[in-house]
Amino acid sequence: MRILLLVLAAALSLSPAQAADTPPQELPLGNGRTPSSHDFSPPLKLERNTELSIVGENTSGAPELVVLRVDDGQSSGYAQRLGEERIVPPGPFRIRSLPGQWTTPSGRKIDITDIRRMIVFAGDGQPAVTLGKITIEQGFAMPDGAHGWKMGPGGGAVFPGFEALIANDPRLIGKTQIAITRPSGDGLIGTGLRGVDRFEVPWQNGDWTVTLWTEDVGEWEFLPHELNRKVVVNGHTALEYHLTPAQWVHNVYYAGREGEALADGDPWTLFGRRRGGLVTINVPVIDGKLRVEQSGDGLEATFLSAVLIEPASDGYKALQAVQAARRERFLERWPVTGFDKGGPVPAGLTLGLLKPGAIAVPGWRPPAQAEAVPIRSVARGGLISLDFMALSADEMKQATVTVHAAALGNRELFTEMRWGQWRFTRPDPSIAVLEVTADHLRGDMETMALRAGLPRRINMIIQASEKAPPGIYKGSVTVSAGGHSATQPFEIEVLPVTLAAATQGVGVYMEDPPYDEWFNMPDAGRDRAASCDLNFMVRLGLTSVSPALVTPDANHLTRFANQMALVRDAGFTGPVLAYAPMKRLIAGVGIDGIGGPMSLLGTLLRQRGEPGPLWSIADEPGNPGSMPEDLDHIRRNLRGILPEAKIAGHLNHKDDRKLLPLFDDVFLNTGFGIDADELKQIRAKGTIPWLYNMPNMELAAGFYLWRSGAAGYLQWHGRIPTADPFDPTDGREADIMLLPITEQSCLAVPDIDDGLLRIARGVDDARWMTWLEGLAATNKDAASLLEKIRRAVPGEWKGTVRPQVDLIALRGQLTQFARSLR
Repeated sequence: MRILLLVLAAALSLSPAQAADTPPQELPLGNGRTPSSHDFSPPLKLERNTELSIVGENTSGAPELVVLRVDDGQSSGYAQRLGEERIVPPGPFRIRSLPGQWTTPSGRKIDITDIRRMIVFAGDGQPAVTLGKITIEQGFAMPDGAHGWKMGPGGGAVFPGFEALIANDPRLIGKTQIAITRPSGDGLIGTGLRGVDRFEVPWQNGDWTVTLWTEDVGEWEFLPHELNRKVVVNGHTALEYHLTPAQWVHNVYYAGREGEALADGDPWTLFGRRRGGLVTINVPVIDGKLRVEQSGDGLEATFLSAVLIEPASDGYKALQAVQAARRERFLERWPVTGFDKGGPVPAGLTLGLLKPGAIAVPGWRPPAQAEAVPIRSVARGGLISLDFMALSADEMKQATVTVHAAALGNRELFTEMRWGQWRFTRPDPSIAVLEVTADHLRGDMETMALRAGLPRRINMIIQASEKAPPGIYKGSVTVSAGGHSATQPFEIEVLPVTLAAATQGVGVYMEDPPYDEWFNMPDAGRDRAASCDLNFMVRLGLTSVSPALVTPDANHLTRFANQMALVRDAGFTGPVLAYAPMKRLIAGVGIDGIGGPMSLLGTLLRQRGEPGPLWSIADEPGNPGSMPEDLDHIRRNLRGILPEAKIAGHLNHKDDRKLLPLFDDVFLNTGFGIDADELKQIRAKGTIPWLYNMPNMELAAGFYLWRSGAAGYLQWHGRIPTADPFDPTDGREADIMLLPITEQSCLAVPDIDDGLLRIARGVDDARWMTWLEGLAATNKDAASLLEKIRRAVPGEWKGTVRPQVDLIALRGQLTQFARSLR
């Protein structure tokens, strides 16, 4: 818990981690180029409190993938062996892996007392990765006089220097003790025990400093949310709080929102250090016992990861050493790659405008020479985005942005402003590597500050109405702070073209903030917030959505229908996908139990004149161990109840093609393999193909959607935070929020992720192509350009190979052609 704590970690100056006395055991691997492998005979036996250390060097100029494969006596294939992937930055690197955390893709723990084979190799056989020693070591020893206990599952990892305690150890008191394992990778706080009412051990009398790690860091969308908790150490209260849901949301869930990458520190400083619920207290031991007692809201309030005790006279020496060891391992596990710190920062305040397609980076510096006033083009009914960059040599906590909207005479174009907050993010949701981006675009312009030497992205969205007169609209942006100011003029050319209406369904998957469910927030407030989100997405040009829909059981039919009405009232014109409701309903009542509620829902929707959604019944069934045998059963039952029901599925594997006849609409991604010719064949057989979860959102929503002939495209995910929404390291995957979660809903200018902006630009690309197709029937130049663009956009998109399409060049060709029609 991170409220009302004596969290000394934030104030401690970390001393170097203390090395263990036990010398490392060098393994017969490494010392050369990858791959490096060894078969152990007899099998290698490892202890839970050891670490595997791999040192090496990446001699390339880019981050590279290094994979550790481990086979035990039960390994028989990919799903039964460890394949741990790490990204290493250029230069020397060290990878530390905890054997006690080794888990196979099937979920089985590797038997670390029966290791048969190890292989270390680089992705794609990259020769630039060379290996040094590979060792087994106890990399950290507790300072003299201190002792640590690590709670967690049997067979799980134990942080070096700590003693392992598992559920129902005699020193742990609690009726229901449950081992918790989280995917954070932190060897100290990634595991723990719930249900520890009391921890009691014999201990020497005297004055002692006791440190507890009390927070279950959560996973997936779940973050433990106890509102009342008390922790007492030897009769002294170390922690106590009593919160309302609103207080918990503000103080806990949004605790990390304001931290800014680089300016406020490294990943350890921003989220590694603040996680774990560190509590420290000085207490006397007078009866030869150390006691920790916990109480509060259920098992969540009695969670404990670790306990550390050290002499009070040592001045937190052991705590400093433990935190230093955690920091060292955390930063090794989560390297930050791919950013340039830039050159010297000019004095004062400077302001510039990025070129189309350019990305905001921390190393941005203004051009050496003044440039001509930039001009950008937009069609009537279209959208354009401009990115200004403000740079100050000094820290300026308050900065003002003054906008003169682009105007032609007395006609102004609609303008909306946001500022980009620098965040550490995971570019690949499933790999432990971070990058620095300013993709989180915040609408609260009044809070914008300028950080010394770190450029500030200032994003402007401009929309031209369908009635906007063609011509050149002139505007400017001025940034003022600390007695300095800088102005950047710009011009917008409104073209004599009105974009066609979108013909494909494009949108995102959505969910309510998870705490709405935890705290039973009223439906009226949730619907108001959802309505604001939906209306904003329509304003950006999105046409379809997979909204947050309740389970359509007998108690929630009216609410389900009301939620569907919210979508239509917002103005969505494309199909609506019910992604999870049918799966949740089946989980509750069984396949044969869906008849009653679905029949009633069908009647209710027909009475309201409300079209039903696309009902998803398959969620990537081709994944290992996920192939359901009852899809046809579900389809027959649903179609028997609702003959008009549209049945959908998500397929992501090439072997899923045999399932295509089950669906009216099918959502396909690059794992399945997208081919424009095959999509035509699928449609000809009566199934409507869609795209989903494509790697390049802007291309997928626009030119590729047009080229593929798919009916639409949905992207994961509009709002799916993983545990703590401001800690990208605590989940199996990244926090994915195209509409970032905010404490207040219905903001005048909502926060967005740059990805949502890219999707909106893609929608406009597809509308341009619809316009061009309509003109090509009677205009030879339009027909020629249409064919040229068709050749420039590949029809295939499979696996990890991404089509190479120059979006800026294609837009330039369309713009030039539009000008020629004057």
